[in-house]
Amino acid sequence: MSDDVLDLAGDLRRLRLEGGALTYEAIARSAGLSRSIVAEAFGGTRLPSERTLYGVVTALGADPDPWLARRATLASGVPRAETRAVPESATGTAGDRAVVPADEEAEGRNEAVPTATPAPGPATTPATVAPPPPPPPASLPDPSAVPAPPRASRARRAASVLGLAGLVAVSAFGGALAGHALWPREPAPTVAVPPGATINAAGQVHLHGANQPVAHGANIWDTKCIDDAIDAATTERDFDVQLGIRVSFACETVWAVAYRNDGDTYGNDLRLRLYPKTEADPGEPQEILVEDGPYAVTTMIVQESLADDRFCAEGWVINDGVEVSLGDPICA
Repeated sequence: MSDDVLDLAGDLRRLRLEGGALTYEAIARSAGLSRSIVAEAFGGTRLPSERTLYGVVTALGADPDPWLARRATLASGVPRAETRAVPESATGTAGDRAVVPADEEAEGRNEAVPTATPAPGPATTPATVAPPPPPPPASLPDPSAVPAPPRASRARRAASVLGLAGLVAVSAFGGALAGHALWPREPAPTVAVPPGATINAAGQVHLHGANQPVAHGANIWDTKCIDDAIDAATTERDFDVQLGIRVSFACETVWAVAYRNDGDTYGNDLRLRLYPKTEADPGEPQEILVEDGPYAVTTMIVQESLADDRFCAEGWVINDGVEVSLGDPICA
């Protein structure tokens, strides 16, 4: 199956789940981005910029290099409108759009030429003066030696984004490995990470991918079912909650997830329930109650015919002891 922007966004959501389901606000603070830019990266409506992708992936504790390489491949095959930087009035911060594809950066420089004062060309000899015209005085600079306005504009733009350290790095390495020069790698975490585990931005180690048996009521983090998980259904609900159903066809399992992104989890609870759509469908309902947590993940239902059976999930937010439904169930 060919890769696309929706696949990239889905894998970002999976990385976020594996990394502890940090809130959009936490990711935005860590990456130096706006919350709307972070939410857009997870939404899959357009290809995120290199700056945005680097910041989000790094905030989630993952290596950004494979993600940036994947983005470059996608950018070469999607329409220009998907990779063009969005005007600041539409997205918020100029830092989120500091890096754009090379062809668009060149286009931006060409568009800036009319605003710069062009270098004076050789003077035209008036008709009343006998040719040839006298040579220019020796004190005047050669027009060809004057830097072209676009190059100067690019240097100013680079200086504002990278700072002096970035310019020194680019000069020292001759422009090689541009992605590394623009976005330097952060120091490796000092926490020991066992094989098959990941570490999030908070330094928490997650032991997913273990060889535990797949069974009704099993925790997905104790199995390999997370490795091929995909979203079967997802929706946004009140309290900035993202409610969804995920499946693993390799394990023939299904489970429900809910992320609460309103930042009001302290002292409040999140309840989530997954169940067969009809009584005739096999499988036992699974339910979980999370206290003071931003996300909830149910245990799994194992079913040999995921393509035929239907499942539904519903959730509730409990604020100060008052339980509020998140609306109609979502089914897949």
